[in-house]
Amino acid sequence: MVRSQSKQLQAFCIIVLTFSVSAVNAAGSSDWSAPSRPVTIQQVAPAKLAAPTLMSKTSISLTVSFRGPADCGSKDGEMAFSYMLRYSDAPNRIADLLAKKENSSIRLVRDARPRGVEVTGLRPGRECAMQVYAINEYGDAEFSDIAEYTTAAAPPEPPEAPRMIERTIYSISFQIIPGRLWVAYYAFQNGGRGS
Repeated sequence: MVRSQSKQLQAFCIIVLTFSVSAVNAAGSSDWSAPSRPVTIQQVAPAKLAAPTLMSKTSISLTVSFRGPADCGSKDGEMAFSYMLRYSDAPNRIADLLAKKENSSIRLVRDARPRGVEVTGLRPGRECAMQVYAINEYGDAEFSDIAEYTTAAAPPEPPEAPRMIERTIYSISFQIIPGRLWVAYYAFQNGGRGS
């Protein structure tokens, strides 16, 4: 059997633990041993996380996962209360995230889940930069390194109908608006061909 006693020093966010053991068999149990030497655990903000990893993507969303921090003491990330994902698909997305200040181009996903966070509302074929951080009662972790992923491409929207620009007895010229492409069709009267 193991018994522990703890004392928390609030001013320094430190927990001091001591352990005692007792032997047990069919005849009974022994007295408790003398306490062990004190073990101290400093409780601090969570450690920096690794950058998020891409799980899947569509033309309008990215799903990423990440691993919780190996906190001092628990080593399993349970000392982190919540996780935040910061992301931006703006043209200056990397600089915005590196500035570590919130602005209109940076969006947040609160209470992100390490096993999968879906970022929606993105545009097809656009790059999106993101980073995560953990939060506990002692503060916020440092932002993770930045990961950048691109949404899947989508087929183009149907273009507007072509507009006729010019018509002669030998040709018809059209303009297709999105690409500003000129298309001409030439008709020849003597068994000619079109192009």
